[in-house]
Amino acid sequence: MNPDVLFIGESITIDHEESRRQRNLTVVREGDLYDSGFDYLYDYDLWDMWIDAVKAPLPATALQRYMSELYLQIGTLPALGGKLRFTDNHDNQRCAHAWRRAPTD
Repeated sequence: MNPDVLFIGESITIDHEESRRQRNLTVVREGDLYDSGFDYLYDYDLWDMWIDAVKAPLPATALQRYMSELYLQIGTLPALGGKLRFTDNHDNQRCAHAWRRAPTD
């Protein structure tokens, strides 16, 4: 294996994972993806919490919650694995739409 190549995977949200389980579909846990050789996974675990933080009427409170969960997540990552964080993704509603606020006059 070429040590200069990084393998990046994409996991799913916990809600999506549970939905697949209920329909008896295959679910691959993040730990298994890391064990299979992926170096990084896109951070879908906290995606909904991130969107809530940027859309919240009191973003500081929601952002504090997101940051707390982020620190917990970092502590559970494998030593040689990591998460790729993003603010926008083609599979989801565009961030410009999510961050749109009503005019304040």
